[in-house]
Amino acid sequence: MERLTFLAGFALGLLVVLVYVVQCLRGVREFSLFVMVMLILSSAAVVGGALLVAKPFLSQHLRTQLTGLGFDLYCGIGGLSVVAVACVRIFREVFSKQRPTS
Repeated sequence: MERLTFLAGFALGLLVVLVYVVQCLRGVREFSLFVMVMLILSSAAVVGGALLVAKPFLSQHLRTQLTGLGFDLYCGIGGLSVVAVACVRIFREVFSKQRPTS
């Protein structure tokens, strides 16, 4: 399961960084290594948070592989907050029309 999470986060991060690099080459954005690192970390957070949100809906076998501690409600709420914050960060850095402030 860790490999699947890693590969999904890597694929999403690669896609978002590719979009960011194309925008930098076109002159829409200024290049920043900090933004690239934050995009990769946010992509991993989106995948991890999505798994936490989906955890209550998975089969029992998959739940035990996700180290189920019995806190399904708290994991779901935590997953929603991680997904929301990471998606806002990705949108702000890649798809927002205004120049980033950070």
